[in-house]
This record gives sequence, structure tokens and C-alpha cells, in this order.
Amino acid sequence: MSWQSKILSILIDKLENSKHYMSESQKGSKTKLNFSEKQIVKDYHSDDYAKNKAIYDAVLELEQKDFLKVEFAEKYRKGHIHGVTLNFDRIDEIYRTLKRTPKKDYVNESKKIFSSYKNYNNNLDEYLTHINDCLNENRSLKPYFDISAPKSIKEVMDGVIGVIQQNEEIAIRRLSIQLFNDSKRLEEIKGKLIAILRKFEPKLEFVSDNEVLAHYNVLSNPGHVFMKGCGQISINNQVVDLQKLDGSIGLSTKYLDTLSFDLNSVDNLITIENLTSFEEYSSKNELIVYLGGFMNSYRCELLKSIHAIKPDLEFKHWGDIDLGGFRILEHMKRETGIEFHPYFMDTDILIRYEDSLKTFNESYRSKIEQAIQSGNYIEYIEQLEEILRLGGTLEQESIVIG
Repeated sequence: MSWQSKILSILIDKLENSKHYMSESQKGSKTKLNFSEKQIVKDYHSDDYAKNKAIYDAVLELEQKDFLKVEFAEKYRKGHIHGVTLNFDRIDEIYRTLKRTPKKDYVNESKKIFSSYKNYNNNLDEYLTHINDCLNENRSLKPYFDISAPKSIKEVMDGVIGVIQQNEEIAIRRLSIQLFNDSKRLEEIKGKLIAILRKFEPKLEFVSDNEVLAHYNVLSNPGHVFMKGCGQISINNQVVDLQKLDGSIGLSTKYLDTLSFDLNSVDNLITIENLTSFEEYSSKNELIVYLGGFMNSYRCELLKSIHAIKPDLEFKHWGDIDLGGFRILEHMKRETGIEFHPYFMDTDILIRYEDSLKTFNESYRSKIEQAIQSGNYIEYIEQLEEILRLGGTLEQESIVIG
């Protein structure tokens, strides 16, 4: 890049990054580059005479083209360039010289793209309004969106819409083919999708990053619900007596809305967060359900249908004794309307397994303190305070049930 192009590019960068770039008042403002600034100081004030002269000559040529105004030093280094100011009246020609698209063009194009995704979801509409405000105020949308790459914005937004509209469970690669005709593209932008979904969907507060897409029925592999213990399940007129099985049964989620249950022998239903604990747990007049750590619409409807069959059934949930475990429990209660009770998630268990606790950093401690102060975890205050006192959390797999 020539020195003329480099100096103009620095000035245009300063202009486009200015606070008032998108406002009308920007036209009357000045964009100035002092030659003491880091973008140029090392080059212009170096011991390389040839480089100094090349920069000096480039500035004078730009002044002759009326692209900028030069301010010379008056003291100490008389005759040296002190700074340059962009001539806004020649801005269009400067962009043409640089073969550069004005940022305002990208902003206006981005606004059109984002507006085309409105009216899909109320929370998403609010987020898109926030995006529009950011664009008007010249705030960056990175790392989620690059306004200089309209195609990538469309891909990410198509991915968001494709995920939130998914009413049936689907493999992520299958959905990726449907959206992009590319089986891997959705996985490539998954990180951005998860971050954006969290921005506008309050429900995802209770869901880990690994489970966000599953919350919307988008899975790495076809989904199954595993059950064991007591009770009978009827599938297409075929009856399975869980008590006679040596282990668990995995049911494809596509069959969940066709199931019927005989729960006469069942006193409690227990959902278990982790697979190891599910496999090791021995049932006593209980229906045990492994949900895979997340609660999407299929699993939610399954639990609601069981509750409708036997409303006096006691529902319990066993998970990690940490903030995430209690968030999942609250999420389940909210989504199903069922009063789940924590199981093996009390302070006595924490104390009994103190040697197995997993330590945490100050950031996690602050999150627990904020959760306590929020008033949203009143039922678990004792456990959270005990976690703070002991300085550790307990993973479900550490607990041995005899």
C-alpha cells in the first residue's frame, strides 16, 4: 500500500469509527490525524530519511489533490508535519481512490437485512430493534455480525430463524442441509447462534451452551428418552413392563406422543441429570427418567402427560449440587408447571461428600452471590450458602447411592 493510500485509510478509519459517524452532525466535524499518533509516529519520526521523505511527499500530493489540509509544526521541528485534516467535501472521491465501500453503505444494507427478519418472534423483534439502535449509533456488532459481509449476516440470521422455528427434533446436519445445502455450515456458525439466541431468549438462562440448540429440538444425533424402574408403557399396542427389564429402555422421541402409561405401581417419578447416575440408580417403586440434562418441548410434554395421568405422583429431580443444577430444576418447574422437589441435592449431602467437592474461582462465587441476592433461588438458599462456605460444588456422579 502506498503512503498516500495508507494515510487516507487511517483518516477514513478514524472517520468511520467516530461516535457521530452516522449522525447529521458528523458533516460539520473534523477528522484529524496527528503525526504523533501511534498509526504513523514510528514511521514518520524514524531515523530512515527516505521513509520520512516519502511520507512527507505523499502528504503534500494529497494536499494538492485537496483531499486534506496539512498543519506544519511551528516550534522545535519547524517544517515538519504536525498533522493532517480530512477534507469532507471530497469524501466520495477519496473512497473511489481507495476503492473502498463507505461504511454507511454497509450499515444501510445491514439494516435492510435485519428488518427482513422481523415478525418471527417477539423477543427476536426486540433484539433486532437493539441491533438497529447499535447501527444508528455506530456501535460494533462483532463478534456476532460483520456488516462488511452481508452474506454472513444472512447465514447467521437464517440459522437463528431455522432453529427457533424447529418444532420437531432434527439432527443438526439435517437442518443444515435444509437451510444451507451444506451439512456442516450450521455447526460452523453454532457458536454465534448460541450467543445470539441467549441475547433475546430469557429461558436460556437455565441452559448450558451445549444444550441451547437441543432446547429448540436441534440435536447432534436423533433424540431418545431413557426410562427404567416401575410402570408399564404401551407403544403401538405393545406393552413394556419396565420392572421386568434388566436395565433401561431408550425411546425415540418420535414415539413420545403415542405412548400410554400404567402407573399403578409407581409412587414417585425421578428425573436424573447425568447418564452415569441414571444407570447406577436402583429403583424402588419409582419411574426413573433420564432427560440428557436439558428440557425441550418433547420431554416437557412427556412429563406433563405423566403428571396428567397420575397428578398425586411425587416428582423429584436429581442433579449436580451447583448453580447450574438448581437452574435446571427451576427451568423444569417453570416449563412443565410441575412442582419438582430436589433429590439428593441438600446440605447434608454436600457435607457428607466434602472431600469430593469441586473448587471454583471468584467469578463463580460472584455468580452464586448474585443468585442468592436475586431472590429467584429462595428454595435453595441453604445449599447455595453452604457451597460458598465449603468452597466447592458437588457433581452428581460423586454420590454413591447404596
